[in-house]
Amino acid sequence: MAFSNLTQLFGFLGSVILGVGVGVIYDLGRVIRRRVRLNFIRGMLDVLFVFISVAAVFLYIMARGGSLRLSLLIGTFVGAVLYFLSLSGVFLAIFNFLADTLTSATRILIFPLKKFALIVKNFFAYLKKLFAYRKKWYTI
Repeated sequence: MAFSNLTQLFGFLGSVILGVGVGVIYDLGRVIRRRVRLNFIRGMLDVLFVFISVAAVFLYIMARGGSLRLSLLIGTFVGAVLYFLSLSGVFLAIFNFLADTLTSATRILIFPLKKFALIVKNFFAYLKKLFAYRKKWYTI
């Protein structure tokens, strides 16, 4: 099946946009990966990124008629490179700001719960200490 030049150009530009989208997803994962301390979760984020990237490319190939073309892979690569050279710093700053805001909001919301848990813990420690010597209460 022959494709016109305009169809091929739109397909290439779509794959460039797909590469930019893959770059955005990578930067989002990079912000999360920097904040998570567990290596297991970092590995799971890497696997999730690969799965999402492969699924996006596969769905794009299916939407374009199901034929894998070299221009699609080159366009995706070019889009990712252009993203990392131009927009990555801006998106990283935005994602870091959002992550910091979310972290601060979570800490503010959890602070009263931590204080309440500390009060309950101290209360039960007091009760345990109080009733530890209940046998001695009635002995002379």
